[in-house]
Formats: sequence, C-alpha cells, structure tokens
Amino acid sequence: MDNHTKPNIVYVGYMRSGSTYLRSYFTQHPSIHWTRRAWFFQLESDDEIRKQRYLKFFENEQSASCFIDMYESLSLGYVLKETPQKDYSTSINPEWSAHWAVKLNGRMDGTVISPDHAELARRIKHALPDARILIVLRNQFDWFRSMYLHYLPHFPAGRCFFVDFLSTLEGKAAAYAAAYDRLLESYAACFGKENIHVMILEEIASDEENVLHGLCRFLEVPFFPMDLSEADQNKALSTSYSLVPEEQSALRGLLRKLGLTFRKLSSIRKRPPILSEADEAFIRSFYAVSNYRTSVWLDRDLACWGYPI
Repeated sequence: MDNHTKPNIVYVGYMRSGSTYLRSYFTQHPSIHWTRRAWFFQLESDDEIRKQRYLKFFENEQSASCFIDMYESLSLGYVLKETPQKDYSTSINPEWSAHWAVKLNGRMDGTVISPDHAELARRIKHALPDARILIVLRNQFDWFRSMYLHYLPHFPAGRCFFVDFLSTLEGKAAAYAAAYDRLLESYAACFGKENIHVMILEEIASDEENVLHGLCRFLEVPFFPMDLSEADQNKALSTSYSLVPEEQSALRGLLRKLGLTFRKLSSIRKRPPILSEADEAFIRSFYAVSNYRTSVWLDRDLACWGYPI
C-alpha cells in the first residue's frame, strides 16, 4: 500500500456531529495520520495560490498509508470573501467573529460568507484531485439543538430563542447545510459517488464496531477497535441546559438548595425542551424532502434513526 505525504482523505465534517470522537479514533489507529488544515479551502480567491499555500502545510508531515485532513465546519459551506493578510502556517482555523457570525438578523448578502457546497467541493478537487471524501450526518433535531446551545452565550437576554439563532449568518448557513442531499450531490459531482463514505452518527452510537469496520474498509486500513477510555470528549455547552430560555427558575433554585444540578435532573424528571413544538415542526417540515432524497441516495432508511421524513 502506498504511503501519502499529503491528504488522500478529506473529512467534510458537521460540527457537533462526532468530530471529536473521530479525531480520537484517528489518533489511536496506527495506520492513520490526520491534520486539521482543511479550513483553508474556505480562503483565497485564486485556485492556484490556494492550492500551493494549502499543500505547503504538508511539506514536513509524516507519510502514512491513510492521511486524513479534516475540518468539522466545512459542511456549512463557508466561502469567506476575503483572505486576511497573515501567515497561516501556525493557525488551526480561519478567523471567526461573533460580530458577524451570530449577529442577530444578519443579512446573507455574500459580503462576508457565501455558503456554497459545490464551490468548496470544486476547490478541494482542484488541490487534491485524487482525494476521497468522508462525511458524518446527524439527525436535524439533535444537530440543531446542539448548534443552538453552542452559540447561545452570544445572544442578549430576551433574544435567545431558536428563531433568533436562525436569524444569524451562522444559523442561516446551518439551515442551508442541514439539507444533506445538497451536500452529498455537490461532492458526488466532483469526486464520484463511489469516492464518498457517509457515516450516520446515531448508527455509530448503536453499532460502533460494524460502523468502524466499514470506515476502515473505505480508508483501506486494517480494522482497529476504538478504546473509549482513551477518547476525548466534547464538553461544550451542548450538554448544558442552564442557558435555555423558559427554564423554570423556581425549580432551578430548589435544585440548588438540594445540591442538585440540571445535569442530574434527568433522573428526577423530564428535562424541559430545548426546541419548542413549533421549532420541531419547522425542522420536520423543512427537511423531510431532503431526508427522503438523502435516504434514496444512501439506500438507507434514515427515518429509523430519527431523521424527519
């Protein structure tokens, strides 16, 4: 098997959809080397300049039978309109600013970002014409809950509901990205469907070993079991309920007096909903067609994993 000194696999991730788990697995696997430079495809307007600057990142990288470059927000389709004049050789991500990304009622006019799966796929293909693509999907109910909670600290009091998140550029890009069929069709058009491997996060949770067997076959590496005791865990706000609007403050105060936290609340009573019934109805109606098309594309029943269809 040939060794690679530049990426032969690009992980087009959905943030808050198992990227931390996958990085842990890639680190543990003796045949896999991974880097986190794929965010650079969001930058530069000139294809050749972007390609040369991107490939320069890997001049001193070790060779490996499987070399994965990843960035868990490529799925949002960001194409940043300007490349800041700076040295990116030691950076781990492009600039991100809450000033524009989670500004309430942000206008999607292309001034800062233009969500575009087809353009990102084309840029990756130009720089790495022989690469293959790895993707993980998560059902939209859970994904939007997690995304919403992740950005909630940036919102002012009284404007911190799910609809407020959707009014931001980050929220609008997420709404675009959650139509999974569009992402899959864009990358298939550039790389060929046979060169794309799609993992379902809910399936990883329920049948990890079989899913990892399938992943290793796609990566063309020997199977290696995951050691969960060595895995990193994402401890961000997606697991916290303390910032959710409409929390019952009296109950929360009582719990504090009892020495309990909302993390322990699930053993006492059902947690209050993160998304309202109206929010969930919007998600269900908006993504049903996309999930149907994605199910057909994958030849798998996404409804059995909680995807609205």
